[in-house]
Amino acid sequence: MTAQDPAPAAPARVTPAAGPSRPPRRVQLGRRTLAWAILTAALTGALLVFLRPSDPLSGVATVAVAVLGAATLARYVPMVGTRPELGCTPCAVVSGLSVPIAIGVLAAGMAPLATAIAAFGLVQRLRQPDTCPT
Repeated sequence: MTAQDPAPAAPARVTPAAGPSRPPRRVQLGRRTLAWAILTAALTGALLVFLRPSDPLSGVATVAVAVLGAATLARYVPMVGTRPELGCTPCAVVSGLSVPIAIGVLAAGMAPLATAIAAFGLVQRLRQPDTCPT
């Protein structure tokens, strides 16, 4: 740099445009999300207390059945602004019954089969929304 060169100018600060202030946004959990969280905690606790898994794999399967079963049951909770429709089509009945069946199979000691049954029930509930009212 020579004495004749001007000193480099500092970059100008960019300030955000002052717009209308908004209150902080609240996170709103949907009914189904809240139902899923509550059902997951309740099912996991009940299954772990009553079934007492003997090894870590059985414990993981127990938690998986609880999470999948809670997700299936939470899909029966109506959305905001809709009336409750439990549905009486075969897929609605099968998906609802998959939860107690999976718990019974888990109690019998067949953890992989119980997890598969719980997953089947959830997939059945999610797969056909037109025939399975949600």
